[in-house]
Amino acid sequence: MKMRTKISDLQIGVTLGQNLYSPYGQLLLSKGTVVQWRHLKSLYQQGFKEVLLDIPDNPASTLDSPPPAALDANSISPNLDINLAVNQSLSYTKQIFTSICHQKAFELQLAHKTINILLPSVTKNQTKNVFKYLKLVKQGQAYLLEHAVGVSILSTIIGQVLGYNPQSLQRLALSGLLHDAGMSLIRPEILNKTGSLTSEELAEVSRHPRLGYQLLTNYFPPNDPVMLGVLQHHEKIDGTGYPHRLTGDKISEFARIIAVADRFDAITSSRIYRRKESPYRAAEQLRTCSFNEIDPTICQRFLEFITSFYIGNIIRLNTGEIGEVIRVDPSEPSRPLIRIGDSYLDLRKSRHQYIDEIIS
Repeated sequence: MKMRTKISDLQIGVTLGQNLYSPYGQLLLSKGTVVQWRHLKSLYQQGFKEVLLDIPDNPASTLDSPPPAALDANSISPNLDINLAVNQSLSYTKQIFTSICHQKAFELQLAHKTINILLPSVTKNQTKNVFKYLKLVKQGQAYLLEHAVGVSILSTIIGQVLGYNPQSLQRLALSGLLHDAGMSLIRPEILNKTGSLTSEELAEVSRHPRLGYQLLTNYFPPNDPVMLGVLQHHEKIDGTGYPHRLTGDKISEFARIIAVADRFDAITSSRIYRRKESPYRAAEQLRTCSFNEIDPTICQRFLEFITSFYIGNIIRLNTGEIGEVIRVDPSEPSRPLIRIGDSYLDLRKSRHQYIDEIIS
């Protein structure tokens, strides 16, 4: 059986159903080739948009194949590396959440594949602009998928900032990827509702950490950090969160990290009921939350890290003006000094203006 597939959805281990040629007629890949990472690199470089695959009439699940080796981050350019990693991660995450929705189960191996693909790119490039990752992830697919990958990326970056070793980063990234797995078990009409949720609907949405935790009991011990990250990421430092109203360091560190990543990604994402905010506005909101809701130390370390990327950003203000970030006050990083043409604007003094969008 033949099936046409977009390059962005192409998975490792599938079989090509056609010969592929360069624009000059050179044979690049033969029919019957089993696709590997080096082939994906070539297809992206040559500008292919889709290919024809050979699908067996009784296909064995690709989930049963061994996980791919971690990306050789030095073998491809950083931009291509990131694009490949993000696209493949979104594709795998879609399979995971679809399986949870329909079968109330998923292949843990596929989640590990996602992290194995994503992690080398993130850890290699974490000193580059973090906002680039989030922009690549936001492709207009289902919010739940993009949010899962975004939170996994941000959690990994926070873990690096905190000095996590590679093994701990793997587990943190996995917990971040699966933190909203329980959302797949909430009724779609609630998740896609454009108006305000009723109290009953809010109560159902609030069940998602427990649902995710219960789902993962088939894969992890009860007090595994991955499990606690999923269960506790909506707990708040002051004890007003859910599901157990835990306080302070009674909340697992994975959960406290994911809570910061979760909020930052949610604020900078478009939703059915509101537009996205800029990372600057998100940072401002996180600072406010750090007084009573999210871990202040983790939040501060994260904000110190992302502000290192502010200098040189080309931004658009809420007034429509375009400018460049020149200087950042560490005590108020969301209100930097902006150069607009030959003039300068200090957002610390002009409180009615704020950065609405990062252009580049």
